[in-house]
Amino acid sequence: ALIRAASARAAGGDKAGAVDALKRLLEKETPGPWTRLAQVRLAALLVDTGDCAGGRLLYEHAVNLQPLPWFMEESAWAAADNLTAAPDTAASAFPFLSTVAQKSIYINPRKRAARALVSLPDEKAQVIGVTTMMRSGMMDEARNGFPIGRSS
Repeated sequence: ALIRAASARAAGGDKAGAVDALKRLLEKETPGPWTRLAQVRLAALLVDTGDCAGGRLLYEHAVNLQPLPWFMEESAWAAADNLTAAPDTAASAFPFLSTVAQKSIYINPRKRAARALVSLPDEKAQVIGVTTMMRSGMMDEARNGFPIGRSS
């Protein structure tokens, strides 16, 4: 109920109050099954208010599960998006993105991961991204995604 109240507070425009409420909840209460939900909600609010580093730390703990439950997938994507938004942390998104690209049975998450991998500065990530694009029928994007054999 407190997580929902904090979410309603944020939706009403009081993001700072929602951040404070979620921080108090996580500090005060004994960890339970609701903890990861509170962490991802707080992480999203921190990122939204400009504290990407604080959000990154919370996301890192909250979505660090194997196998990742289906209801945490959007939070894992939010964590990956937060990582890829900054050049100094973009490479940290590679494990999640490559796992989705190589193992997901669903086409849309695979395509999304492939697009993100191609945008990373690491050549290995780009190769996996382009390979995933080809496996997913994204031939036009794959052709433009990696400059193999192109002269500068």
